[in-house]
Amino acid sequence: MSKRPYLTYALILLGYFALSLLVVGHPPQTLLTHFIGSDTGDTYEMARNVWWFTYALQNGEPVFYQTWLGYPDGINGIVLLSLPLQYFPMWGLAFFLPLHVAYNFTVLLWMTLNGFAMFWLARDRLLHSELKQPVVPALFAGMVYLIFPVFQAHLAEGHGGLMVAWAAPLYVYAIFRYTETAMFSRQWLLLCVLYFYLTTTGHILQSIYVLVPVTLAFGLGKLWQWDWRSLWRIVIMGLLASLVVLVALFPAIQDALTASNITSTGGFTRFSTDLLAVVSPSFFHPLWDNVLMYPRAVLGTNLVEGIAYIGLIGGILAIVALVQIRPSRWWLLLAFIAWLLSLGPVLKILDQPMLIAGNTIPLPFALLQDLPGFNLARTPGRFSFTLAIAIAMLVAYGVAYLLQKMSDARLRSIIVILLACLTVFDYQSFWSQPLRPATVPQAITDLRDDDSLQAIFNIPYQHALAAKDALFYQTAHQQPLIAGQITRTTPVNPAKLALLQATLDPVLLSQAGADVVILHRRRAASIGQLDSLTSRANAQLGDPLYSDDEIAIYSVPTMITNTPIIDYTLDNMAVPF
Repeated sequence: MSKRPYLTYALILLGYFALSLLVVGHPPQTLLTHFIGSDTGDTYEMARNVWWFTYALQNGEPVFYQTWLGYPDGINGIVLLSLPLQYFPMWGLAFFLPLHVAYNFTVLLWMTLNGFAMFWLARDRLLHSELKQPVVPALFAGMVYLIFPVFQAHLAEGHGGLMVAWAAPLYVYAIFRYTETAMFSRQWLLLCVLYFYLTTTGHILQSIYVLVPVTLAFGLGKLWQWDWRSLWRIVIMGLLASLVVLVALFPAIQDALTASNITSTGGFTRFSTDLLAVVSPSFFHPLWDNVLMYPRAVLGTNLVEGIAYIGLIGGILAIVALVQIRPSRWWLLLAFIAWLLSLGPVLKILDQPMLIAGNTIPLPFALLQDLPGFNLARTPGRFSFTLAIAIAMLVAYGVAYLLQKMSDARLRSIIVILLACLTVFDYQSFWSQPLRPATVPQAITDLRDDDSLQAIFNIPYQHALAAKDALFYQTAHQQPLIAGQITRTTPVNPAKLALLQATLDPVLLSQAGADVVILHRRRAASIGQLDSLTSRANAQLGDPLYSDDEIAIYSVPTMITNTPIIDYTLDNMAVPF
């Protein structure tokens, strides 16, 4: 390294930031007007939660209890307390930057730090393997980790919290140092615990998708070596780190285990990886989509959660490392554990459960999926985040071996640049990431000035994407919502929402506090409800105040009647329509 390492580190960070922009695939000015993320993703939901932090702090509202969702009762948002790095520094930046700029910059920052953390781990491991010239292979490892397809897929889906992946390589780095020191080191123990906790601060379930396979691989490796001293250190560290995480996450864990909108959500098999996923590039790739016929069958309905492509170049370099460099083989154990768990509870091929004599083939995850904690991890495909660590390290060893075999410095430079370009090309999963508009219709913003409004009811309430659009619209109209959610689905009684939508009765709407109804036209059309909802809204509420291809806004008329309002016990109905 340079005699001025901080300058070198700054240049490395700048290079990884430029690589992050390359992966996104849009000029910087475009990111000043749009969110990174697809139309089916969570970007709008994340943006709303970021907005709420800033709005609540500025206006004296509770930060973690969502008083403007689930009107009039509100929704418990204590889970946000356990995800500090999912929303910070986004909400801090949002005090003086537009929401979309704060979001985009933060995910680019996390991608940059992901690459740098893997560089740090790889350089340390290569030095311990006594390989010469560790810097270039380590830079290569950081590049692979940063652009690994699983990250690109979740970036497109607006899973900003899952982009907080830099603590995981640092946890691996710390646990290596902790187990390798001759004398017990309190410093390395505390660093292991710190990075263990930080790995969960972007997404709680990374404790399962990353920390479990990494710690298990270390334990099995030390058990194989009969290294009882290191094994006991891992056990002590694991117990202490788990205790710290349980204390930090206790409010969120308690809420998650009792919230039916989280615990009732399945999908273990659907959101697992296919047997062929490791050799299936994205079908959006302009070359592979024309050459390979099977990736669409493998990933066609499960691109985001099912992608686990290790790459053509990455795979070759990994094989070179495994054949030629003995220390690299521990990473094969980690890769195998992560890959096996990512397959989920049953074996799939071409996105369908594989059958033998009419029966599915159970896999190890089937033994785990009903255990406490694991029953929330409905997306086994996310074990591919751990696979990314293992493959990045194997690639680093492979590049290091090739460089050692080349005496000509110019040839080494050409080979490294060529391999890097081919790897980036091979891994690129979206030829420019999808974008979402950061603007809303002026008619939505105008609702902010109406102090008489109690709340807004968005329909179709059961459409997950309409619900996320509604959350983003709240950042503009700044009015409470009858429904709304922190994650996955609304905890508001579906019977209440179904009755309101099925009748659009002004009396019932007024009783619920809904003064405005927003019909999400495009979302309703996607489930065949546009005509029926439009007819019902026009008949019950009159002509819309505003309408375009996306939405129609209706004002709920004030009803004057001498007939007593029937108590429909909207908040206590037990049976939805």
